Amino acid sequence: MRRTVRGDGRAASHHQHEDIAVTPNSIRSPLLCDWRADVDALVARAAAVTTGLTPAQFVQRPADGGWSIAEVFEHLVVTDGLYLPKLEQLVMRAPRPASVPAWTPGFFGRWLLKAIDPSNTAKTNSPPAFRPGPAVRPKVVGAFLDHMARYASLLEAADGADLNAPRMGSPALFLIRLNLGDALRVQIVHAQRHLGQCERVRRSVAAE
Repeated sequence: MRRTVRGDGRAASHHQHEDIAVTPNSIRSPLLCDWRADVDALVARAAAVTTGLTPAQFVQRPADGGWSIAEVFEHLVVTDGLYLPKLEQLVMRAPRPASVPAWTPGFFGRWLLKAIDPSNTAKTNSPPAFRPGPAVRPKVVGAFLDHMARYASLLEAADGADLNAPRMGSPALFLIRLNLGDALRVQIVHAQRHLGQCERVRRSVAAE
C-alpha cells in the first residue's frame, strides 16, 4: 500500500499541497529498516511543523537570531541537492557480497555524526555551499519531501550492499571521506537536527 504524505510549498494551511508518495518498506536489513523508519518520521515531522503556520510565521526569524523555518528547509534542500547525486552513484557501485558485513562508521563519519547529533545543542556553522541563499525557493517544503522520497528509495537500493566499501567526498568539505553508511546516516541525522530546530523556531514565533 502506498502512503501519501501531503506537503505544501511554504505553509500547509495557506498554499496548494503536493502529494508526496512514500513507497512501502521492503528492506530486509534491520539497520536500513530502522533508517527508513527515521525517514518516514522526518516526513511526518515536516508536515506537523508547517501545518497551521501563517506565511509570516513561516519566514519569521526567531527573536534570538538564526534561520526562519523557511530558511531551515532551504538549507536542507540545498544540502540534499548536493549529496543525493553522489549517494545515488555510490549505491550503484557498492559491492554486494554474499555475506554483508556490519556497518562501521569511518573516522570522519563518526566525527560528523557526533557533531550534528540532535542532542548536541552546540551551534555549528554550515559550510558556505550548504547555506540558504537570499531567497527561499517556492514550495521548499515540497522539495524537501521529494528528497525524503529519494532517500527512501536509496535505502531500498542499498539493501544488500556493503555500507563500508565505497567512499565519497563531502560536497563541501573536500578532505572528508565518508563510506556509504556514513553518508546515508549523516543526511538523516542532519535532517533530524534541523527539524528539531524548526520545532523550536515554531514555538518561538508562536509565542510572539
